[in-house]
Amino acid sequence: MQQENGFEKVQSLLSDLLNTARENLHHNNMLNRKATARCDVYNHKLAERKEYLDSVVDSLNAEKNTVVEAQNNAGEAIKSRVALSGVYSKLSSEEKNRFANEKQFYSGLKNTINDALTSVNEISAKLKSNAPPTPAFIQSSVQKITDSYHKVFNVKIDLPESFIQMSIDNDAAKKRIISWLEDIRMTFASMVSSIEEDSKTRSENNGKFEALLEKIVEALKAENENITNVKSKYASLAQNYDENIAAFGEFKSKNAENLKENQEYCATEQAAYAKVKANSESNVKIYEELMNYFLENYRKISKMINDKYKVLP
Repeated sequence: MQQENGFEKVQSLLSDLLNTARENLHHNNMLNRKATARCDVYNHKLAERKEYLDSVVDSLNAEKNTVVEAQNNAGEAIKSRVALSGVYSKLSSEEKNRFANEKQFYSGLKNTINDALTSVNEISAKLKSNAPPTPAFIQSSVQKITDSYHKVFNVKIDLPESFIQMSIDNDAAKKRIISWLEDIRMTFASMVSSIEEDSKTRSENNGKFEALLEKIVEALKAENENITNVKSKYASLAQNYDENIAAFGEFKSKNAENLKENQEYCATEQAAYAKVKANSESNVKIYEELMNYFLENYRKISKMINDKYKVLP
């Protein structure tokens, strides 16, 4: 009876140890499953966040490149318009100089004609007066007139000296010269009228042309101001993109750090669990073997002890 009580106590103790070892193994397995699940979930979230942050940074870089390209294009547009404005300004200056030279030329032409008309009027008045002019005076005045005619019309005309001599005492010759002078007067007067009319038209056209050039230059200037403002906005926008890219870059770095830390933590936990599991499994095996050994050899051990120490049953 005493032997049976001893058997049950030892068996109960071994059972408790074996059950405790099995419970510890099960408990450790459950803890590992939870820890592994948490690691997997967190790693997955961090990996997804990495993909998201990568796509955001790539998108921001692409958008920034578009803005920088637009900014560069705006800069080129400004340069182009500055150059074009210079061309139109130069054209305006050249047109002013050309018109001034043209005005000076026609003014000189009018003066030449007016001088010639003065000579025409003087000769006509002398020939019509009772005190006829000398042949030398007529010859000198006619020379001025013909020189002016050639200068204005590029045509040479001449009045023979013999005809001039005849006009002194020949009424018919005198009338012919007066008629000739009147034709020249009308020709010169018509030319002056044409010059004045043409000068008026040229002045109006020049004014319109210069006004148009000035308007173009002002329009280019205003457009450049607008483009400069746009370029400035592009620069600010590009700076904002740089700041956002830097901020998301920090997020990426922090996320990478978290992912690395979590992976290292999970690897450490897994390695620790492997040791704990191996130890727990070893304990279970030891207690199972001990239990089996006890069940198989208890009576032998008990008889050996009784025989050795003379313990009565």
